Amino acid sequence: MINSSSFKVILFTLMLFLFIGCSALKGKHPVVYPLPSESISIKEGKIFQNDKLFAELRYFSFSEDAYLNKPEATRGLAIYYVPFEKEVWISPAEGWSVRDGDIEYHRLKDVQRIWNEYKNKLRDDYPLRRGGEHPSKEDIVTAGARDIHILDDGKIVHYKIPGLFFDSSKKYYVELGISK
Repeated sequence: MINSSSFKVILFTLMLFLFIGCSALKGKHPVVYPLPSESISIKEGKIFQNDKLFAELRYFSFSEDAYLNKPEATRGLAIYYVPFEKEVWISPAEGWSVRDGDIEYHRLKDVQRIWNEYKNKLRDDYPLRRGGEHPSKEDIVTAGARDIHILDDGKIVHYKIPGLFFDSSKKYYVELGISK
């Protein structure tokens, strides 16, 4: 016969296992951009699989045309998956956008081009947006990435994001398309 205190312990243990099991399932993410593990090579911010370009890092900077040339500190970092013809912002996660008239552009190449036009006094209106709104000073300070490198297996991009007081280390999982 089970007494009431034993029943409570058993019930608590079962509830704990159920909670842990549900938490573990919640953390799993599907592979969105599969990268075969054989014949992977990394060259200057690019991931090659069997000598074919799989993905490349793209950079946004306020001070230079940094689209494919890694500057010391970026204000935006994205990855372009060649086989999927898809660009994903890594930092800031929601990405930058620029407005040109009534059209809002989200691709990093367009953001850099229109920013350069503004910076070089070819435009008067401030085009930069984050989440559809003009960015605050904090948005500008905390956006971007530093110390960017891709692991040898091509599955993780390590980077640091600037903060108001210190940098935070982050990982972008190439196959999952997410940062942690």
